[in-house]
Amino acid sequence: MSADGIYQMIVKRTTEKLGKCIYPHLFRDIAATAFAMHRREEVQLSRDLLGHVSLKTTEKHYLHAGSSRAGAHYGRLIASLRRRTGSS
Repeated sequence: MSADGIYQMIVKRTTEKLGKCIYPHLFRDIAATAFAMHRREEVQLSRDLLGHVSLKTTEKHYLHAGSSRAGAHYGRLIASLRRRTGSS
């Protein structure tokens, strides 16, 4: 199977199963961020997984754990404020 064939199959299958297309490159992002969120002490493994020479490259382009945690915190804060004020 060609590289384009693999790409098209991933796009098709993720769209069918999830209702949203996940491009193959996004799997790299997901893997690196998962390491950062769930195995912080082993975050350097994401560098190795992605084939980067420097962890700085991985951090700059792939690690979104901080923003993900911040977004979750913001969501909890908004939900708490809505409960207190009775708004929806």
